[in-house]
Amino acid sequence: MRRRLRRNQNYLVIIGTGVMVFGVWSIIKTLMFFVMGGQVTIGYFENVSKSGLPVQMNYMVLMLLLILDLLVRIYVGMSARAEGFGAQKGNTYVVFSVLLCLFHFAVIVTGILSHFRYYDSPEDALMSFLMDLTSLVTLIELVNSIFKVRWLTRELTLSE
Repeated sequence: MRRRLRRNQNYLVIIGTGVMVFGVWSIIKTLMFFVMGGQVTIGYFENVSKSGLPVQMNYMVLMLLLILDLLVRIYVGMSARAEGFGAQKGNTYVVFSVLLCLFHFAVIVTGILSHFRYYDSPEDALMSFLMDLTSLVTLIELVNSIFKVRWLTRELTLSE
């Protein structure tokens, strides 16, 4: 049982690092979307700005959301790594992990329903879909490993 606990703690460390890397990836992907998206991106924000917000405000809100997403991912990743190294962590990062899972699921479903129309080529849309799907699977594995580590820790303390 100790071996399974160590293995799952190692998974937490590795997956926690992966969650942080995918946070950086989301910022890179968005910046590439703006830089390489060209007319599609400008057209999208012009349509959004017709709802009342200036285009610059839309960019600022998006960047704020990206920074918030990165900060949450860093918090979740660092907390998972700390728990993987044996520290006791609260349930706050578990809640954030589940919320990130739900958010990524919604992003994937929205992308599928919109038929990835905001991408210039099908290859870009497929690549983005695969990266988002990989990030979702990573988050699901993180939540699974958290519960396994906590269950195994509890079982070991009860058996001793």
